[in-house]
Amino acid sequence: EADQLRLAVADVLCRGHKPRQAYGAAVLALEAEDTLKNYCKKIMAPTFWGGEPEMLALSKMLQVPVFVYIAVEGRGGGFTPIQRYGEEYRGRRRPVRLLFCNGNHFDALYKK
Repeated sequence: EADQLRLAVADVLCRGHKPRQAYGAAVLALEAEDTLKNYCKKIMAPTFWGGEPEMLALSKMLQVPVFVYIAVEGRGGGFTPIQRYGEEYRGRRRPVRLLFCNGNHFDALYKK
């Protein structure tokens, strides 16, 4: 569930220096947009929307690749990958595939 995933990310990124050290890429991504202190306040709100820091943290935490796609217009449509997190877990677990849409939202993307 989204709330549980959000709180799991908050736990590793906001609850002490030692757990956070293992998630350096996620910390760098969040600090590119905000301070760690502000981020940790925001992520606790149920209305918080995740993005790159959360994808990086969840991929590492769950040891699963996360692939993000956008819809391709024209030439038959389809989807193209725009970001891949956790490539090191590829082959061990099937990737979670997400569709990035409307500039701020992710939907699960399933193969037929």
